[in-house]
Amino acid sequence: MVLVLDLDQTLIHSTEQEKYLRTPQELIQHELRDSLFRPSRPWEKMMLKLRPFVHTFLKEASTMFEIYMCTTGTRSYALKVTEFLDPENVYFKYSRIIAREDLFETGEKSLDLVLREQRMVLALDGSKSVWRKNEVNLILVKKYHYFDSDDDLSHVSLSALETDEDETTGTLPAVLEELKVIHRLFFNPKFEAGLNHRDVGFIFARRSILRGCTLSFKHIFPSDFMRENSRLWLMAEELGAKFSMDNLLYPITHMVTWFATAEFQEAELEEFILVHPKWLRACYYAVSRVSENDYLIKLENPSRKLSSW
Repeated sequence: MVLVLDLDQTLIHSTEQEKYLRTPQELIQHELRDSLFRPSRPWEKMMLKLRPFVHTFLKEASTMFEIYMCTTGTRSYALKVTEFLDPENVYFKYSRIIAREDLFETGEKSLDLVLREQRMVLALDGSKSVWRKNEVNLILVKKYHYFDSDDDLSHVSLSALETDEDETTGTLPAVLEELKVIHRLFFNPKFEAGLNHRDVGFIFARRSILRGCTLSFKHIFPSDFMRENSRLWLMAEELGAKFSMDNLLYPITHMVTWFATAEFQEAELEEFILVHPKWLRACYYAVSRVSENDYLIKLENPSRKLSSW
């Protein structure tokens, strides 16, 4: 797969404001010396800040994706910034940098410039408007505002708050986890459609269908291995659901089960929905959240397991 990364306010933030400019000696002594840089000419009046976790993000993402950069900045600017993002020239090869000079229209990015089938390409950007022709491939991320900006007074900068994004719970760590899920779903051989028919657009369309739902499975999987490798589990994961055994911070919203006995009383106390596995399958193929009303579990004798879904 291919991952196309925006530059400014996604991987870095830069400024030319005088109050942020520091001498090389000041930078050596600064607490952010590993992520704060002052480029050489002709950008010596610029200060550059790398987004926290960016080096780890690039390293881990590169094991799953071929990485491109797409920026509305000039090629010379992109190459200069790449010296700090990728000093050993591992991730961004010259041919994988798409800059202002390459764009068909000013301020509009396009996956037509990426030499790969678009169904296998993801774009990561803080702006949706520049990807009007490829919105189905876009992961929209929170913009990184470290320095004050004269052009955007709607945000209080992180530097003004004397803080920064967290290295473990910030934007890029969260995006990396989402990329891992998407990559695993795309290449998983257990889905009915072969790899030639997999499309990130469909994965994205499904990722929000059960967002906010936390599922618990009962009387379905004989073992943890069979659970996490079943098509039913993979469908729920692709639909964006969370699982009660993975994150206890979220209360159960749905219990997926063939039949229910004691679970009825538990459901009444905890106020979650008892639903048949067929509900997940219906949501998956409808690419929408199907009403649970037609898939509610009724009290059954546990010895009479329902027929295969």
